[in-house]
Amino acid sequence: MGKSTIVLLTILLASVSTEAQVINDIHISIHGTAEIILVDSLARRTGYDPIADVDYAEIPNASYGDEGVDSEDSTVSDLYFRGLGFQDATSGVYTLNDIGTTQGSFYVTISMSRGIENNRTFMFSGATSRASTSTFRIIYSTDTTVQLKVTQLH
Repeated sequence: MGKSTIVLLTILLASVSTEAQVINDIHISIHGTAEIILVDSLARRTGYDPIADVDYAEIPNASYGDEGVDSEDSTVSDLYFRGLGFQDATSGVYTLNDIGTTQGSFYVTISMSRGIENNRTFMFSGATSRASTSTFRIIYSTDTTVQLKVTQLH
């Protein structure tokens, strides 16, 4: 009986450990001639405003910066972009502002995760000019019965 109890406890602890690793996050990448600022429901910001030349890091567990992949093949270009990661994201409505830096275009990818297998990705693109903005509404919930949504407002 003692061995059965130990095995049962081991299985129970493994189950608890798996539950503790549930990931709730939002990842946003921006490619092109734009920067982004994420604003939460408390008006806290994370991102970079290229017009005011201000970095924001007000949302807990969120950060914005350079990301990329170096190619080992000299015939293939390295891939660099800006990324915003928000770990342990909380449920709420967020606003994403895409601010143009010069004439050109942008590509934004918004990936949201909750749990182990409940992920959703949204992609948008558009034209930019200096100080032009595109705004997106992000609805995020850790409740898997609530649909994850992103809507481009303008």
